Amino acid sequence: MSVKYKRNGKPISEQEFHHIAPLSEPGIPQCARSGAKWPVVSDYLGVHPRQVKKVKEHLDSHDCHTDFAPDGRPIIRSASHMTKVAELTGVYERIRRENTFDPGEYD
Repeated sequence: MSVKYKRNGKPISEQEFHHIAPLSEPGIPQCARSGAKWPVVSDYLGVHPRQVKKVKEHLDSHDCHTDFAPDGRPIIRSASHMTKVAELTGVYERIRRENTFDPGEYD
């Protein structure tokens, strides 16, 4: 199976594709794909680079060891790691929360 690159439905070369949509960090996918390729660098869980040290200390104190890219985006190792980082940093995971039904939630 080979990869076919397209833009607006027309075939383009791999070089053209990566020129249009370059990877910010080669080797680390920017989002989870089918079959979940971990690790991923998360944009929505990112912090300002000056906040990395403080956030990293907070996560470490809760036994959630997380590495950060130089621009403040965390490197997420798994879905459960993503959930834990989101909860500890106060980020609401809309898709995960809305697609999970807890019957006891409405008692």
